[in-house]
Amino acid sequence: MYDTQGVDEDSHLIEMNSIPFSDPGPQFRKSTGSGPIFAGQQTLLGARQLAEKSKAAYQAGKYKEASDLLLESVANYRDMGDAASLAWCLNNLGKIYYRRRELDEARTALEESVSLFTGLSDSNGLCWALYNLGRVAHRCEKHDEAVSLLEQSVSHFRNGTDFLGTAYALNSLGKAAYRCRDLDKSEVCLQQSLKLFQEIDDQSGVAWSLENLGKVSYRMRAYGDAHARYQGALDIYRKLDETEGVAWSLLSLGKIAYREKRYGEAVAFVEEGKAIYETKRDTYMIACATEHLARIAYTVQDYTRAQKLICEGIMLFEKVREKRSVADLKAALNEVQQILDIRERAAKPREEVSWSGPRPQNGPSIVTRPLGSPRASGPAVAMAGVGTSSEAARSYGEGVSASSMMDLGGFEIPKVAPFVWTTSSGPLSDDEFGD
Repeated sequence: MYDTQGVDEDSHLIEMNSIPFSDPGPQFRKSTGSGPIFAGQQTLLGARQLAEKSKAAYQAGKYKEASDLLLESVANYRDMGDAASLAWCLNNLGKIYYRRRELDEARTALEESVSLFTGLSDSNGLCWALYNLGRVAHRCEKHDEAVSLLEQSVSHFRNGTDFLGTAYALNSLGKAAYRCRDLDKSEVCLQQSLKLFQEIDDQSGVAWSLENLGKVSYRMRAYGDAHARYQGALDIYRKLDETEGVAWSLLSLGKIAYREKRYGEAVAFVEEGKAIYETKRDTYMIACATEHLARIAYTVQDYTRAQKLICEGIMLFEKVREKRSVADLKAALNEVQQILDIRERAAKPREEVSWSGPRPQNGPSIVTRPLGSPRASGPAVAMAGVGTSSEAARSYGEGVSASSMMDLGGFEIPKVAPFVWTTSSGPLSDDEFGD
């Protein structure tokens, strides 16, 4: 059975502590003779082997395979009546479902795990099950419930003097407080988590805490502090060769560059992070990075590129069943398409209508010619010309022009169209804590 350390995918931390297999129970401790006891031991051995295979699949990112194997192990432990082993398996199964974004299944498994650990008076197991259940509540946007569960987890960890567990629980509690808009509490919890990770010399934990503290600074619009914290996390992740942490920190630094209108740097950060996720075949995070690149292209008025990236993002989010993100991007696509349609109509050659020659008694003669050709004698009525967007914005190297409006064939549209990017899946969102 693999460790009970409830590592959040946001943290990109390697699970470090291996919790040993739980005691198989008194009915399986005795002799290896023939009969029911021997059969029970064979079943127990099979359950443990399944759990070990599940652990290997989980660590390789093969979450579907991991859950299938662990479900078999759960069934075996349930048949044997081994409540202790069943509780740990359900805890780990909940973690796998969380990774697969199957949150209802994760909640069901973890709630049973909490119940079993409570009945067994297993405070260590209860700490981790509460912790993981709090993370599920956080992902389900039940932030008050998440705070309550994580506060219980912190209390149990402290009673057991588990410094590592306390650090993890405080970090997640800080995230939940952030979502409740309690930034002061979030900062305090994350600082306490950072201190504990530093005391036990857990550099991965230090990087995780710095990254989440960076998000608090970002929310407070303290971009300088946020940049320093993100950069500190990135430096540690690079030293540890934790590529997922590197990728996430790069996207976070891209967020700061974007807010400070350093669009060229923002693109470079996000593209480097996206490339890492592509090597890991992490469809969800590739989709997030793609969305961020689309957002930057949209802001600098490169609407053709934005359209292409949005379409790519929609396909990726559909693969991971992120319905809200798909809906948001489809709304963005509609907005971009309207702008491109206006530009296309405005760019087409227009015909000018003018009076020419002697006026016949039954009405004027009408001559049409392309707009801009030599004007015939007599009065004329012409349509407005077509404006163009600034090269600076198109280059990605500088910010959008100070002018808030652009002329487009007689139509006025905002330089940054009014679509509001609401997808909260990735680190470019104001409200997101990297879930």
